[in-house]
Amino acid sequence: MTSRKLPYQAIGAVIAASFLSLTLTSSSSADEELPVLSTAEASSESLGESYIEVHEAKSSADGDYTQIVWTMRARGGIDYDSSSETNELYRYMEEGMSGITALDEKNKVRYHPLQDSSRICMCSGMYRPVDFITTVEDKKSSPYWSSFMIPGDVSEITLEVPGFKPARNIPVK
Repeated sequence: MTSRKLPYQAIGAVIAASFLSLTLTSSSSADEELPVLSTAEASSESLGESYIEVHEAKSSADGDYTQIVWTMRARGGIDYDSSSETNELYRYMEEGMSGITALDEKNKVRYHPLQDSSRICMCSGMYRPVDFITTVEDKKSSPYWSSFMIPGDVSEITLEVPGFKPARNIPVK
């Protein structure tokens, strides 16, 4: 009986893994309609007519941890390389998209992405799902996320992505 159980367990594991894989890839699709809280167009000619859309800035219920979700939309005959968005001020062991910052314009405070205890950026590009997109091809889009420690009394931030104008007036919920 033990020999019959093993094949059933293996089949169950394959089915579960397949389901999770489909669920994860479909839930991170940039083609899903998400609310747009702010947009910012390219400020650099090398980025063509590309722009970003910010969908969410959500704080944890018990603290200052804030995650910002945004989408890069490559346009104008260019491909956007997310691996070039590295932080020039702080050292990250594994940089990911560490160059993305959040700005509290009211209090004049700029927040840099969180690092874990190994100094790895807690942002897109580090903890990659199977379908992570490093290079967004022209006329394509990709969602990204960045994590920050933003005090609970900050109600609005500006997202700064190198090569783009600031995405302003983003409510923090």
